[in-house]
Parts: sequence; C-alpha cells; structure tokens
Amino acid sequence: MSTQTRVVPTLYDKKGEPYCDSCTSQCEDTVRAKCILPPHKVIPVIFIPGIMGSNLITTNPKAIEAGAMTIDEKVKKPGPQKAIVWHPDDSGWALKFKGLKADKRQVIMDPDQAEVGDLSDVPDSKHGYFATAPKEAQANWKQEFKRRGWGTVMLAAYGDVLFWLEYGLNQMYQNGDISFVWRTLLGEQGKQWGEMKGFSPLSETELLKAADYWYPVHAVGYNWLKSNEDAGTYVAGKIAEFIANYQKLGYDCSKVILVTHSMGGLAGRAAAHAAMGKASASILGIVHGVQPAIGAATAYKRVHAGFEASWNPMDVIVAQTLGWSGKEVTAVFAGAPGALQLLPTKLYQKEWLRVSREGKGDKANDVVKLPQSDPYQEIYREKDQWWRLIDPALIDPSGMIAEIPKDPWLEYRRKLAIAEGFHDTLKDYYHPSTWVYYGADPKHKTWGKVRWVPLSHISHISDDDIRDANLSNDDRQGMLVLEIPKAKQERGRYVSWWNHQIEPPLSPGDGTVPEESGRAPEGKVKFIARMTGFDHQDSYKNRAVQALTMYSVAKIAQDAT
Repeated sequence: MSTQTRVVPTLYDKKGEPYCDSCTSQCEDTVRAKCILPPHKVIPVIFIPGIMGSNLITTNPKAIEAGAMTIDEKVKKPGPQKAIVWHPDDSGWALKFKGLKADKRQVIMDPDQAEVGDLSDVPDSKHGYFATAPKEAQANWKQEFKRRGWGTVMLAAYGDVLFWLEYGLNQMYQNGDISFVWRTLLGEQGKQWGEMKGFSPLSETELLKAADYWYPVHAVGYNWLKSNEDAGTYVAGKIAEFIANYQKLGYDCSKVILVTHSMGGLAGRAAAHAAMGKASASILGIVHGVQPAIGAATAYKRVHAGFEASWNPMDVIVAQTLGWSGKEVTAVFAGAPGALQLLPTKLYQKEWLRVSREGKGDKANDVVKLPQSDPYQEIYREKDQWWRLIDPALIDPSGMIAEIPKDPWLEYRRKLAIAEGFHDTLKDYYHPSTWVYYGADPKHKTWGKVRWVPLSHISHISDDDIRDANLSNDDRQGMLVLEIPKAKQERGRYVSWWNHQIEPPLSPGDGTVPEESGRAPEGKVKFIARMTGFDHQDSYKNRAVQALTMYSVAKIAQDAT
C-alpha cells in the first residue's frame, strides 16, 4: 500500500480553533491526507509595539474638522464618524498628515479622544509555508492573524517578525526531526548576538520540551499617547482575554510570553507590575527589545529640534510625518503622558544636559550640567531658562486647552506629574524571567547626553550670562540665538548675542536609545545581549535579533509546567 501523503493546510475558524479541511477521493487514490494540528498546551506569544507603532483612531468631530482623514471618506455611516489619528502603514494618510501644522496635530492627537484602531491589512509573507500555500489557505491565515490583533500595529515595521515567530515557533520539528530553521539556530546561536550575559546554549532536549506547546502569535496595539500605566492595564486585560479564550476552546493555557519593542517594554513591565497591571502570575516571561529602560535623552532633543533625517527623500518624509521641528513635536508631546515617559528618569545618568561655552564632546568646557539629582524639578518643570524642556508658547497652538478654560502650562504640569508618578512606581522593576537585547552600535550614534554648543568664540560672555541668557530666536530645529539680558549689556559692547546649537549624537546606540539606557536592566534580568547592526525602528527586521528572540522564547518555555 502506498504511504504517500499530501499535507492539508491547518486552517482556523472564526474563534481561532485550528482545523483541517479535506475531501474524500476515489479508492484508487491511495495518497493519504496529512493533517497537522498544534499541541493541546498553549502559550500565546504577545507582541507589544513601541511608541507610534500602534494604529489609533478617534470619533472626535473636532479632529475631522482639523483635517484628520476619515477611515472611509466615501461611505457615510450612521453615528459618529471614525477618523485616523495614526496609521503609518497607509502612505496616503502619511502624505496628508505630514503637511499638518502643530495646531492641527494637537487637536487630532488628543490622548483622551484616541483609541486603538484595527487598520492595517496583513501582507503576504515570504516565510516558509506561508509563501507556498494555496491562496485560500493564505487568506484564511491572514484573517486569523487579523483576529489576533496584527492589524492594530505597524506591520511595515513588525509584520516580518510576527510572521517569523508564527512560523518558527510552531515549526520546531518536521516529520519527526528538528526543522531546518531550528537546526540552523542551534548551530549558530550566540554567534551574531554580540556581548552576552546569562547565555547558555539551547539544547536539543530543551527544544523538545519547548515543542510541546503551541505558540499562537498575537499583537496588542495600545494608546501610546496615554500613560504606560494605562497601556499596562490594557495589556493585562488582553492577557486575561486571550487565556480565557483558549481555555474556552478546551486548551491547556494559563500563561503568556510577551515580546516588546521600545516603549512597549515599559507597557509590558507595567502589565506585570503589582501596582499597575497585576498580571505577573499570568506572564511566563518577557523579551524586551531596544527598550528605553530608564528613558532617552533623544526625547529632549526631538522636543527642541524635531525628528532627524538623512538626505534620503523617504527619511525626510518620515521625519516630516513624525514632526519636522520642535514646534510640531511639542504640540503633541507636552500633552501626552506616554511620550513624556520616554524622557530620562531619575535613574538615568546625572548631568546629561550640558551647555558648553567652548569645545565639544570630551573637550567641552561646560557651564551647565543638569540634573544634579531630579530632572523633573531641574529641567522638565523649568519654565523660564532657555535650556528648559518645554516652551510654554508651544503647548497649546490650537487654543483647545485655553478654551476649556485651563492654563496650558498647568495642564502640561499635570501630564508631567502623571509621567513622574509612573516612573517613580515602575523604578527598576522587571519580571522575574526577563530577556533583553539592546543596540550599542557606533554606526548608530545616539544622544546619551544633549549638549548645547556655541557656533563662535564667546570668551567675552561670562558663565552666568550664558546660563541666564535671553532666548532671542529659536528655529525649532536645534539652533538658538541667545542674548545677554538687556539690563546687563554694557554700552559700546560690540556683540551681545550669539548662537548655540545641539551637538550631534556621540553615544553608541541604535539611533534613538543610547547604550546607557539599553543596558540598564543588566544585573536584574536573566539574559542581556549588547548588539550591533540595526537601527531602533527596524531592529526586529534583523535576522540575528529574530533568532535571539526565538531562542529567548524557547528558553522561557522551560519554566512552563
């Protein structure tokens, strides 16, 4: 009798239950249908994106008046019309949004009016059987991945890793032998992962244990404009929802594994924290990627100078969409606790904000070195000094805060207090089974410190006059014109004004998070890798990172019972 088989694709019903659909054939056809169903024991893998990595929508009519693109401008449905707050996968939205001024952005990106939107279409994949399966099967899988929340995140950045995890984690063995993907990983593990602490090779015995589980990959977008405490509580609710659904389907499921990117790490830690999401007991482990664990001085730079870009036209478009100048960034940043929580915390290195009277880098003669202890009090709440974080005049360009009526500066202080409270609660907490990678690449210089440097010799200007200078002009892209206070100007002095600008980044990192913050979890986590070869946003597109992530998940699975 023939032992030939044909593999029948595993499909999913509307509830996520796997099944195989085959048909009978004539008796003469002895080829058997091979149906592969996942294990009965389930560990959902939940991906949590970074800031600006989740799609957001709103029903606020003022946002539509301000120029927000409606989800479907042709079909007018009854009830409140939904508009797009943030949808980077849609080039049409991006081209429209990049032209919006600060006042429009402030109205559209109101944290209290935004919610998660399932906007992104799951793309085709080139990974393994995804690319070679029948079109009907591919359509079914994409529908299932939409059900699992993939459409709530930026798939241009995360689609590749979501497919890779879904494929690799559920293909550990094929035909009774270790799959090619995992045979390659076992042979190459650790070789391109940089300097590591806590590394032990994954053995075939451990892989066999890990293969006892089904790892359905979910994605949870969240409202990144609000506090990460809110995001953590939201993620914790999703964890409970996913576990309950698999249990209802009859599967053995009690814990999940989180995989986070950037600010998603703060949301993931908040989800596990006993004073916030309270979900630690339902989390088997967490993999953190390029997390600003104690903040990033880059946030200060972007508030003053906007997002950086190369000469590449596409980079320019991206920077214009995110915020070309400090004016556009501040209009959103000052009112968004989630964004404020990316600032350096009290655990960050001291004296990260510098003002030089001459020289750069290690040769700079700095006359301002802040903070000495508390960045909130010494920098973020400062209202009058020119080196402050926030210019009060840029907080409320639309006038929406004043209309309430509220004082824009006091409203900013309220949002800042939310951010500070989150930092003070989270501190250096990490889930007991935490696995970390971060970027420390000299080719991706990052602002570990921010230094304002003069463009000319100012030996005739005193240190006090530099510290207390009046701000005469600000181009909102990192260039200031400073002036000695008029009461101190001497009659006949030739020059009473000068320029200061932000020094280029000097720290190894990933272009956004400096090495100093990325390595902060060291000593508090099970595994940490200092890596190179990627920039911040696209770190999960890096093949070495993807392999490290799968390794970490398999290692975490060893603690499952």
